[in-house]
Amino acid sequence: MIPEFDRIESVNAASGYTADLRAMAAAVRDAGGCTQAIGPGAGYAAASPEGVVADWGPGGTPRSDCVLTLIDVGSVGDPGWVPQETALDGAHQLSRVDQRVEQYLEDIDLDTTDVVVAGVGDAASPSRLRALMAAGPSYEPGILTSSSTRQEGTAQLTDVAAAALTRVAGLTAPEESADAAWTVDTAAGDFADRLTTVRASAAEAATVHTHAQTFSVLLDVVHYMLFLALAGLLLVTLHARLGAARSIRLHRALGWTGLVIAVIPMGSFLAGLLPWARFPVPALGLGLAVLAGSLALLAIAVAGPWRRTFAGRVAAVSLTTAVVLAVDIALGSGLQFNSLMGYNPIVAGRFYGLGNQGAALFIVAVFLGLAIVCRRLVIGHRGRAAALVAVVGLASVVTLGNPAWGAKFGGTIATLAGFLVLLALLLGIRLNIWRLVLIGAISLAAILGIAGLDYLRPPSARSHFGTFFGQILDGELFTVIGRKLAANLNIMVINPALALIVPLAIIAVLFFLAYLARFSPTARFTRPWAGRLPALFEDRALHAGFLAVAVGLAVGGAITDSGIAVPATGAMMAVPLLLALSADTVPQRIPEADAGPRGRTGTTVGPATDPAAEQEGLAGVGGAHAPGTAAEASATAPEASLDRAEQRSGSRVRSAAEAAAGSSHASDAGALPESDAGAHPESGAPGPRTPGGRR
Repeated sequence: MIPEFDRIESVNAASGYTADLRAMAAAVRDAGGCTQAIGPGAGYAAASPEGVVADWGPGGTPRSDCVLTLIDVGSVGDPGWVPQETALDGAHQLSRVDQRVEQYLEDIDLDTTDVVVAGVGDAASPSRLRALMAAGPSYEPGILTSSSTRQEGTAQLTDVAAAALTRVAGLTAPEESADAAWTVDTAAGDFADRLTTVRASAAEAATVHTHAQTFSVLLDVVHYMLFLALAGLLLVTLHARLGAARSIRLHRALGWTGLVIAVIPMGSFLAGLLPWARFPVPALGLGLAVLAGSLALLAIAVAGPWRRTFAGRVAAVSLTTAVVLAVDIALGSGLQFNSLMGYNPIVAGRFYGLGNQGAALFIVAVFLGLAIVCRRLVIGHRGRAAALVAVVGLASVVTLGNPAWGAKFGGTIATLAGFLVLLALLLGIRLNIWRLVLIGAISLAAILGIAGLDYLRPPSARSHFGTFFGQILDGELFTVIGRKLAANLNIMVINPALALIVPLAIIAVLFFLAYLARFSPTARFTRPWAGRLPALFEDRALHAGFLAVAVGLAVGGAITDSGIAVPATGAMMAVPLLLALSADTVPQRIPEADAGPRGRTGTTVGPATDPAAEQEGLAGVGGAHAPGTAAEASATAPEASLDRAEQRSGSRVRSAAEAAAGSSHASDAGALPESDAGAHPESGAPGPRTPGGRR
């Protein structure tokens, strides 16, 4: 009898996981087979529900007539955790375990018997990946991979029972066991190459596990400093008299700062393209790889024809990020596995598909990138813009939700909701609370349909979608919701530094980026800074993209386990990119010589344009425009025109507050009016009417 067995079983049940080794022994016992247990740990695994072990001993030789033999060969770890090992250090413990394994292997015929050696737990801190080795007639030389992880050389402890039972004649794995179809990569090279690969994988996991929190804190601090810089800018613009040249240079510097900060999160994913774990110091290799990935993404922003404007640079960064993440999902999620903002096998929360932080970056990137591209299509070609969004949205949802690729439940719903918002705004449909509820219901229904189809597959082939649908049918919906809420609250408690990013981002958007000035009811709050804040959201398409980002991040934060981490991670990319976009349309103070009759210095708000660029038809990222169309030619201009723009700053245009109070769209947050389709993307000034009456 084992008195504590009932307590151990209840702990396993409460954790949401099954004792798979016990399930394996029970399956053999129910089939009439013999199960032998050697060592105390093996006794717990082989015990019956009553706590009885039919064939147990503290040591001895494995019986050849038993279908299943479980052997506990001892622990390796902190002597303080294993009192009986106080006289041995880690090296001596490992040596003794090796000797015991070798002793048992001498009594086993590997030509007829499969043997699996698995590290079943941590006896030391910090946690690390444990050994998993298999030999026998069912295994060829190579690197083992489990279908539950889809990552070479990585399997879960819960895979062991199911994988072992599938190799026992006449037995199948219990339904509650993990999906664990083991395969062996026989093309992984000789033994030395395989050992190097496995060691590098273990080093990757350990290094990322150790430094992920440090990286997160570093990003938090960077965004705190950015917030303080924006607060300082607000005070300076309110109390200081900045000339046009100084104002432009200041906003241009902040634009570049925002662009640099925005590429760092994606740089942590691109680091996976480099073999940084093979460096003599893996932590140094990881840091250099993140730096290289960030610089590569920044180089893309400044290398093409889009480099002439911040809008072009932001579009390049955003679309590259979205495409890379989508392709990575389709190819097996190699960039997200063992990455600082992806997932880690030591934590074992997810092994493939799009993680919560990756989903947040994808939402920001795809919606901002599409908004910048659509800003040109909206002018006279709203149908084309809507078609582009529909195609990209469908492709994104299929990629994220495909059980064979992404299998991301919460992220897929959030992305679909964002696409529906963006599509509605581009079609000129005004949003209200009921339409937002309808969008949420459509998104949820679509994902539940996918989950239902996935549930129809065999249990071993189901993804997270099918598992969740099964939990709904079993009446566990509220249990799952409660667990998610608890996880969300726990993140806010254990990581308040990350949670603080969200309110700071909201303040930055509302005040520093002048979102309040867009609507007449809230414009009065920004009157002290009228004409001094960038008219960023006067661009209708960009405003639609921003609302899609906000909705996507909000939905993701509400329905995923990570909760606040989703909008916080998205804000780490969205706010710097919005800051970069505002550098294309910066407020410009009028020189003293141009002051009004009362001697007050006026302001202008609008893009700095370059005559040469206008003649070439280069404006923004939309390509060439008709040189005679002033509304299109004045959208955005190359950065080289800023100094020339200072000389023309005496031409007055309406300020941000005036635009908010006088424009036809000021009272509604969710519309792209047909009559404003041809408006100036930056200032909101109406463009010329076409014969059909459309601007």
